[in-house]
Amino acid sequence: MSSNATNSTLTWTQSTSISRPLAFLCLMYNYLYMSPRRPFSNAEIAAIQGLPTSRTKTLLLCGILTGYRISELLSWKVSDVHNGISIREKVTVEAQHMKNQTAPRTVIIHPILSNLLSTTLRPNASQSDYVFKSREGTNQPITLDTANRNIKSLCAREGISDRIGTHSMRKTYARLLYAASGNDIIAVREGLGHRDVKTTQKYLEVEKGRVDALMMMMLCSNSEIDMNRVVSPGVSR
Repeated sequence: MSSNATNSTLTWTQSTSISRPLAFLCLMYNYLYMSPRRPFSNAEIAAIQGLPTSRTKTLLLCGILTGYRISELLSWKVSDVHNGISIREKVTVEAQHMKNQTAPRTVIIHPILSNLLSTTLRPNASQSDYVFKSREGTNQPITLDTANRNIKSLCAREGISDRIGTHSMRKTYARLLYAASGNDIIAVREGLGHRDVKTTQKYLEVEKGRVDALMMMMLCSNSEIDMNRVVSPGVSR
């Protein structure tokens, strides 16, 4: 073998030995950090509800029960959720804090959130204070990165980690609203504030097991299909 061929072989072997672990690391990074966030399951929501009250738990459930994006949640000030006497019935995020900055969005405050907010808000908080106020600076909200890190840490206590992030809250809101509305995707689009229903569809993940179960129900409930007369594979008619 010529020296050029030998050098080529060595170069290819060396590059392969280096690229394989690098490719594996890239795949793992994409899976852990770049893959779409998933919604929480009902069991996971119940587990989170059972955790001691904390600001992070309040933030997480606010996202699940309002459908606001994390940036919109962090824009909340005490006056948005508290009228000076008690928790408001509704919360409004003004247009300048919304993603598209076209219109405000108002959502009712679920009784669960009302109780959590009452417990979480500091007694001496000013109406101009941020609800999820950072410990750094004079009066500013926690950062998106801090919110994501805190939520992941809280969920990890219950063994919840796979594809979970701040966007999981909004996806969970979409899933719960879809089920509560009798699978009305238009209602979900309205609830999320989407313009196009195609965007809403991306929020609704369907588990493969559920699809299989629905398929079986469809076949068994269809009176026009006689399952006893279905031809087995390999049997000619």
